Amino acid sequence: MIRHAILLIGTAIACIATSAPSWLQYLPAGYQKHLALITAVSPRTAAYVTLGVLVAFVLVAGFLAWDEDAEARLKEQRERDESDFVGTIEALWPRSTEKESLLYIGIHLGNRGAASAVDNWRVSYRLKSTIADNPQRHELGAGDFSESAEAISELRGRNLYLDETKIGTLARRVGWLALRIDGFDAHFLACGDFEEFAVSFTDIAGKIYTMRKAPRMP
Repeated sequence: MIRHAILLIGTAIACIATSAPSWLQYLPAGYQKHLALITAVSPRTAAYVTLGVLVAFVLVAGFLAWDEDAEARLKEQRERDESDFVGTIEALWPRSTEKESLLYIGIHLGNRGAASAVDNWRVSYRLKSTIADNPQRHELGAGDFSESAEAISELRGRNLYLDETKIGTLARRVGWLALRIDGFDAHFLACGDFEEFAVSFTDIAGKIYTMRKAPRMP
């Protein structure tokens, strides 16, 4: 839009300048004398120059319009080719076995963009200072998720850590992650006694998405 406005202004100025012989006669004699020295061309020559300027500006305007349209189409194509995930952390449930302590994380995903799989799951959290002295921020990744954990009745779906199938456009997926974690932390996280709790993942293109869960209100 701005480029088109500049082009129109430039066209108007060029037309006024090149058509000087036709409008000089309407100016006071003193101005006519001085401007005539600057624009000393015949009416025919001025007409040819004006026509040439108009043609040139029309060609440039056409190119700018095509360029803007091409940019818009390219942007739309990129948006169609990219996934656009939204997700929520539905619930946290602690579970303990003879071998390990787990925190189950219920997750609901939706995809508003191109079909894509999700991977590279990570969890970060920090307990409240009232629970632990000088609580540290914990970062957990690939080796901290259980692949053998069984589903629990409180959560729907399947283990998303093992799920490599694509989520289609406008499709949804419900599932869970089983995080190996200290039993003390798992209990208080499930109760909402944390300062922050976030789960992140990436799509096929490596774009990072982050979901956050709000802590329990005092």
